[in-house]
Amino acid sequence: MRRCWAESVVAYAVCTFFCTLTLYVFVALLVPAHTGSSVWLHEQLLVFLTVASTIPASWFLTLALWGNVTVGRVRSAMKADWFQLYTKSLSEKTKKSTDGPMLWEDVRHFVIIVNYKEPLPLLRKAISNLAVQVPKSLSASQTVVVLAMEERENGAREKAAILREEFKGYFQSVLASFHPGGKTGEINGKASNYKWAVGVVEDHCRANSVSPDRALVHVLDADSMLPESYLAAVTFQFCTVPDRYFKWWQPVMLQSLNFWEVPAMARLTSMMTACHELAAVSNPFGTAVPFSTWAVPLKTLKQIGKGSASAAQDPDVIADDHHLFVKGFFELDGRLQVQSVPLPVPNFAAGSKGNSYVDNLHERWIQAKRHTFGVAEFEYLVERAIMEIAEHGLFAKTLGFWRRYLGLFVELGVIHCMAVVSGIWMPLGTLLLLYRDATRLCSGETSIMCHILADRSVPQFNPLVEVAYQIVMGTSTAAMCVCLLCWVRAEQLAVAVAVDADVLDTIAPAKAKQVKALLGKSGTFPITKAPEVATNRYAITSCFKLLVDFAFAGVPSAYIYGGIPGLMAQIRLLHDHTFEYVTCLKQPRQTEGPSSAPAPPRPVEKLAPPERVLTAQTDGGCRGSVRRRHFCVVDHAVAIT
Repeated sequence: MRRCWAESVVAYAVCTFFCTLTLYVFVALLVPAHTGSSVWLHEQLLVFLTVASTIPASWFLTLALWGNVTVGRVRSAMKADWFQLYTKSLSEKTKKSTDGPMLWEDVRHFVIIVNYKEPLPLLRKAISNLAVQVPKSLSASQTVVVLAMEERENGAREKAAILREEFKGYFQSVLASFHPGGKTGEINGKASNYKWAVGVVEDHCRANSVSPDRALVHVLDADSMLPESYLAAVTFQFCTVPDRYFKWWQPVMLQSLNFWEVPAMARLTSMMTACHELAAVSNPFGTAVPFSTWAVPLKTLKQIGKGSASAAQDPDVIADDHHLFVKGFFELDGRLQVQSVPLPVPNFAAGSKGNSYVDNLHERWIQAKRHTFGVAEFEYLVERAIMEIAEHGLFAKTLGFWRRYLGLFVELGVIHCMAVVSGIWMPLGTLLLLYRDATRLCSGETSIMCHILADRSVPQFNPLVEVAYQIVMGTSTAAMCVCLLCWVRAEQLAVAVAVDADVLDTIAPAKAKQVKALLGKSGTFPITKAPEVATNRYAITSCFKLLVDFAFAGVPSAYIYGGIPGLMAQIRLLHDHTFEYVTCLKQPRQTEGPSSAPAPPRPVEKLAPPERVLTAQTDGGCRGSVRRRHFCVVDHAVAIT
């Protein structure tokens, strides 16, 4: 995707706006402190910071309110029988889809697992989660797994062959795509890999006469653990919601699997990201956007790509999800919108697998730079609007289109520009008041500590402005405390999914030990008891730890992982539209060929002989979880228990 004049103008405008205001903030803060005069700049600065801080303050309030509402919805959704809800919708006079009837058994799921140098055991866990989706027919008859590998990875073909053989029979098919690296006009990353894999999906559909109208294309990160009812929930919504071909399915992403193992600064950023994802599900005034793991109809991708689904995604972008959504928004005349799936999908946060604490901080820094470069998609959104008006005029689109565009503009602006506002500007007001108090206390003192400030002029602020700023900051702090509670409640549900997926013992041992100690059991439990996982003692302890993290690491985290990389990304866009897609460690990377770790038992074939049947175990028959979601071999029969 070549850069056009409109995008260059937008890049310069956005960068000039934030860089100029940031420069003003620091000049207004430092010049009076150095010269001891012109303190009127401080008052002007406090007025500006008060107005600017109302934006993140209102955002924190939104997260606190709607995030906690979503937790209740997620708890109910995890208990739902989606197939039963589907059959009930057929017999009742419910709102039918405007795209015609869609039968449950007609839906086909193509799950693309985009990966690069991921450990084989981690990929096994992700695929195992898909194999045990309920009802069982969803995996065995309606799901095709696509292993989106990179050709440049050493041993990629061997790894794919191992996984295809191990999981043969659990799905309708297991495919593999191998994206050739180094192609002109591409960035080696998720977007280009996904684009290549979608082409494989298109070829499979043509060869097997699968209609794009009934195919859903999912994107799944290798470290994302789907709850067992996820595909059923998406199938139910796909069959029943109106305008299904203008929907984009998005679960709730929670970086919880190693939450307490990452540094405090990284932990706070993961928590705020999770609260934002939770709030997006229930906020009736916001515009949700896709993130990380999602699903979209193949027919929709073909419409975005003007007849070719693989052409929908541009291969030279970093924020693949936001870019494709913005592109689809314009191609579908503003009708594309996110359909939230109120189910948690736990995954890993960056910053727990380095060799030292500093290495972990650096890994999170790498990810922060990549995420903040997503501001390019905010500029792409503005650029598309400018081009639309330049080519067709302002009134070529309906008022409804521009209303939805404004919602998307605000959402992407909050996601990609809030880092500068809350990460750099907002804390400086507090620093300004502390400077005022220090100069006031040191006036007339002769101690060494106060010597530097003794001859400075004490800033005098308008009392109304000072009170307004303190109210804004107090509101933000209170909202943040409620966000901590929201995270602790959501973590209970995410831990339930993780233990059901049987990943804690092998991937997150620290959390497994913690959960086992609380339960006094084997560390496993049914989803219906998920709210009981975190006892009152655990919840209080978690909130206290997060409060301490927020008090001591909140401001450094906002600067290091928000404001600074946010400004760097905007400056980078002035002279270069590309960015190297560098992934960070979430699990130990595989540097050689495929792992030699023990493979799961051989799955049952579709036409298995009588002695190899698919069976179910009772509680005492197989070592494992109460939810009975393990693969085990009993009397030469493969069982999904």
